Parts: sequence; structure tokens; C-alpha cells
Amino acid sequence: QLVALGQDLVDFASALGLGRHALVGHDWGSRAAYIASSLNEARVAACVAVSTGYGTNSPGQTLSYRQTQNYWYHWLMATPRGEKLVREDRRAFTRHIWNEWFVAYKPDAVEFERTAVSFDNPDWADITLHSYRARWGHASGDPRYAALEARFDPAPKQRVATLTLHGAQDPVNSPQMSEGKESYFTGPYERRLIDGAGHFPQRECAPETATQIVQWLQRYDH
Repeated sequence: QLVALGQDLVDFASALGLGRHALVGHDWGSRAAYIASSLNEARVAACVAVSTGYGTNSPGQTLSYRQTQNYWYHWLMATPRGEKLVREDRRAFTRHIWNEWFVAYKPDAVEFERTAVSFDNPDWADITLHSYRARWGHASGDPRYAALEARFDPAPKQRVATLTLHGAQDPVNSPQMSEGKESYFTGPYERRLIDGAGHFPQRECAPETATQIVQWLQRYDH
């Protein structure tokens, strides 16, 4: 559950004894950062979200036909066939996804394997399947988070200074998914496209992405 990730992030920051701090996340991490910023706005000075627009977690949201097509893997994982692939052929499944999602270059086997070892964690398949199924109402959520789910659907206003970075050629979360979100933010907010990047700007256009993040944090992380 995405709200659970956000709450985990708040709890983790507390366990570390962090005071004012910034949050930077990509995809699932972006969604967690948005939620944690809202839950913990007194302590979160700045938020940077990469590849994910705000307010795109609701199962009732309107999707374009293009975005519906982009989310093919969401729908596949809601089926027994998709579950079998995630559980029994996870390397090939995720490698195919990576090949589709990188635009500026295609990662070699060494780069892929550095991440893919985490797919061998014993709970990876269960967590992955549940996250995508629960997101669209195909699986029940943890009742402990029912109140949080209600709080974030519809998405609340955000006061934390937030920068959204989005690959201009993202084939997963279409750049249109992060357009027109200004009304959600009562604090500083900017959305910037990274030309030439697909779904992984932090890998595909690392220097530019890092520069944008650092400049935002220098302005607001205090």
C-alpha cells in the first residue's frame, strides 16, 4: 500500500532521530515522499519526486488510453498469468520492463544485476503483486491504514516545497501524468522535464538530474 510506504518513511525518519530533512524519491519512492511530506510537513523541508506526478494514486482516477496501455504490467499482475511470471520468471519479466523503460541507453547485464539481486528477497513477489493489485482495488488493503487511505483520496494540498522531475520521454508514467498539478500545492512547487530521459532520469541523465535536485535542496532544505 502506498500510504504504508509513506508512513514507513515518517517512522524511519523518527527512528533515525532526524530533525528537519529533505525527501527525494523515484516512482514508488516519489509516492512515498509525497505522502510522508504531507504527514510530516513540520519536519520535511523539501521534497523532490522523480518520474511521478502528485495525486495519481487513486483507483478511481481517469487514465488516458495511452496511459492505460503504459500500465500493461499493472493489469497483467492482476491475473494468474502475471502472478506466475512475477513468482517464477522474475528476472526475465523485470529485464523486459527495464529494456522498455530506459530511453537514453539500455542498461547492460552488470547494471541490471546490481538491482536484480533484490528481486530474490523472499517477500519481493508478495509485496510487488499486492502493491499493484491493491492500488486498483484488486486486493484488500491492511485495515490499519484505512484512515490514511481515506485521507489521501482525494489527494490533499501540499505545503512542503516540492520539485517534480519527469523524463520527457517517459514510456511508463507519461509526462502528461505530472501536468497541471499546481493547484495541489500551497507552498513552492515546480515541475521540470528532463529532455532525453525515459523513466530513470537519475540513471539516464544523471548529471542534469543531480544538479536539479541539489539546486532545489539548496534553496529549500533548511
